[in-house]
Amino acid sequence: MELVKKRSVLIILTLIVGILESQKCDAQVFLQIEKFNSLDLIRLGPGDKIQYKTNEYKDTWRSETIDQILPDEGTLVIDGYLYKIEDFYKVSVPHSYGKRALGPILQSFGGGWLLFGGIGALFLNGDFTFWDAIIGTSAVGLGTLFKKVFKKRVFTMGQNSRLRIVDLRLFIPEVNRA
Repeated sequence: MELVKKRSVLIILTLIVGILESQKCDAQVFLQIEKFNSLDLIRLGPGDKIQYKTNEYKDTWRSETIDQILPDEGTLVIDGYLYKIEDFYKVSVPHSYGKRALGPILQSFGGGWLLFGGIGALFLNGDFTFWDAIIGTSAVGLGTLFKKVFKKRVFTMGQNSRLRIVDLRLFIPEVNRA
């Protein structure tokens, strides 16, 4: 009986180590947006979407996915192009999902309140009072306000924030370039 317990524990530990060993650790190298005089940090890694303007094209917003971060060169690979950290003029990132989701939820609630209250008043001889209209329209208005306010955050490099590439790897694997 004890031999069965030892074997099952050994199998479980082997599976856990195998699963943990197979995980990628891309989060050890990331792009960090720092706001001046604030502890607020935004970290973006490979695979994250970034919306940016470069110093060369200051009027054009581009939205791409970060392919790779090269910390030794201070370079980002975005859609096959190499960008130095100094090339970025503005960077825009969306707010957290909770803040972004609150606007559409309130709009849906208010629209549903108005719609079903109106249907009930028309077809079921119910009351659609002034307060029902106030609740529905205020929910739609607050939802629209939340969508506008929490759409995205824009950081201007050198004026209110800066970009850094942070490398937290313990060792850097050797790459044969032959």
